[in-house]
Amino acid sequence: MPRSMHLPGQNATSLHQNVSQGNSKQKGGSTSPGYKRKLNVPRSREQREFLAKQKRALEQRKLEVARQQRERVKLALAGQKAKEADQEYKRRCRNERIRAEEQQVIELRVEKQRQLREAATKQHYERLMAEKQRQHEALNLVTLMEEEERNLRLRLEALHFHREYMEQELCGGVPPLGHQAPDR
Repeated sequence: MPRSMHLPGQNATSLHQNVSQGNSKQKGGSTSPGYKRKLNVPRSREQREFLAKQKRALEQRKLEVARQQRERVKLALAGQKAKEADQEYKRRCRNERIRAEEQQVIELRVEKQRQLREAATKQHYERLMAEKQRQHEALNLVTLMEEEERNLRLRLEALHFHREYMEQELCGGVPPLGHQAPDR
């Protein structure tokens, strides 16, 4: 079995190095003691087929390694994309939650403003009604006072009349009530 033959489990890089090391030893001018210099002997058909088969196996191994590398890169990219998609989903969920919370805060503010406005309107209406009631009561009081003043004037006039009558009666010149006084 030749030294550079492909063995299962042996990677392509070490195999390639073995072949290139063997070639460099053959071409070198001086060799270390213990190594024989190989002569450039024509190869047999079996050797050429074996070397071609070995070369094909090496190329297939390289292609397989490249395919596996591409697959690893593809899987890594897919993993990265999945991670980014997950992060994007989490970011969107967080943003949606924040937006919902902000909307809820705004809705609460709007509701509070509505309640405050209704309370202020009610208070204003109640103040207007109370003012109207006070005005009505004041007008009633003025009317009552005017009525009382009129009654007091009438009583005062009656008292003046009665006083004059009494003075005239005391002075003797007034006929009794119900009789006409003589003309003077």
